[in-house]
Amino acid sequence: YRTFTRIPEPNFTTVSITELLQNIIKLYQTELINKNIHLQVNVNPPDLSLQADRELLEAALINLIKNAIEALEPIQNPEIQIIAMVGEHQRPMIKISDN
Repeated sequence: YRTFTRIPEPNFTTVSITELLQNIIKLYQTELINKNIHLQVNVNPPDLSLQADRELLEAALINLIKNAIEALEPIQNPEIQIIAMVGEHQRPMIKISDN
């Protein structure tokens, strides 16, 4: 499957979730303002990090946020919530939801 789809081999590094989310939010800041979408971000603890391929994780999160923005077009009082925390088994978890 990996050969067929040409998914690159992951390059694992320590990724700061706060920094990663700040960079992604900058990409969408103008669009969120123009569409009156309220964005709520909560990273707890603020220095939460994980071992991941930064580029692959960033691409996945960008896709999820883009999908949320598109899904909210017909909604009144649109909101996207991003929560990053220590989840089950002490592993970092990032949750993205919209109304």
